[in-house]
Amino acid sequence: MKKFIYLALLINIAFLNCSNKNLIKDDIADRIDVSVEQGDQIISIVDDTVEIRRIKFSLIFKFKQPDSVLVNASFHPETFNNANEGLPLDELAGFKDTSITEELYNKNSALYISYKSPNYWYYADDKDHRFTNVVKNEDEFICTREIASLIDFDSSGDRNNIGNVMQKEFYLVIVKSEWNRDYTKRIEKSRRMIKFKFIL
Repeated sequence: MKKFIYLALLINIAFLNCSNKNLIKDDIADRIDVSVEQGDQIISIVDDTVEIRRIKFSLIFKFKQPDSVLVNASFHPETFNNANEGLPLDELAGFKDTSITEELYNKNSALYISYKSPNYWYYADDKDHRFTNVVKNEDEFICTREIASLIDFDSSGDRNNIGNVMQKEFYLVIVKSEWNRDYTKRIEKSRRMIKFKFIL
């Protein structure tokens, strides 16, 4: 009897260890790994805020596998503030409408700004993605999205060079999600918020 209990205990411990490893792997895969680069330097994100100059910059995402993110960029702080407060995805203003249709490979080096619509950035393979550049390492995909201009999707849709943008700041809310089984609702996996402040 003692041998049976001991064996059952060992099996349970082994099962828990395997489950924990899978949870850790899932957490790593779902985490949003993003950095901001400008002038060949990584710019520190402090308290969800990054300070940049009014010149070209890049958002660099690291994926463990082909993956995607929804990115709402807005001049209004509402979605950013509500995301920080923990409101669910379906209550965030910047994700109410369908995602913005963009060209492959980010040919215009642009970021679409919208109060209601997110950008949909993904890497499926080398011929199907919305990044400026993708580098594959042994254990990750480094996907760079270069931003040289902003397009106000809610107004004229004109593309403005970053140097001509009048606003002092804009806000990004980045979400990883997946559809439920019947494709009626997005299930959020993780989120990341970044406030961009222009310093010059």
